[in-house]
Amino acid sequence: MLFISHRIYTPLFFFFTFIRLKVIGKEKINREDPYIIVSNHPSSIDFMSNGLAFPGYYKYLAKKTVNKYPIMGFFMKKVAVIVDRTDPNSRRESLGKLKKELEKGYSIFIYPEGTRNRTGELLGKFYSGAFRLAIETRIPILVATVCQMGQISNANNGLNLWPGKFEIHWSDPIDVSGYTME
Repeated sequence: MLFISHRIYTPLFFFFTFIRLKVIGKEKINREDPYIIVSNHPSSIDFMSNGLAFPGYYKYLAKKTVNKYPIMGFFMKKVAVIVDRTDPNSRRESLGKLKKELEKGYSIFIYPEGTRNRTGELLGKFYSGAFRLAIETRIPILVATVCQMGQISNANNGLNLWPGKFEIHWSDPIDVSGYTME
């Protein structure tokens, strides 16, 4: 399912919608290593964009509201760990499931803002889950920055898409071995 999502569906979607992606910094990523991937979240197509930009495969952390969309909900259950952010037990269980996916060799992708940023600010408030997972597993954090998405998609209405070009910039992996949650 991940291969279909990252390597077939997404390139076809971008091709037919005339949306072009330029990836900068991909050479910084060792596709054999697992990462905790974090990114800003300016649009509804970010999960596809990041899947295309990342040279390997990863599993998502997705909020339970994706289940209300029949097709997307089915698909997300195959490629994501679903979390109810309002339930502390669900958050704890999802952390355990993410650790198991890391043990299988998958990278994990988490939007630290938790949802699309509709504030007008560069970034919204961060949740701690991605950083907790990285620190507890000692797996490096890999940062993807989505740039120029505003000319393609409106954060407030995910169904509005326009042809155009945007970029994803990969930063150097961040070694978390010396960090604690404090």
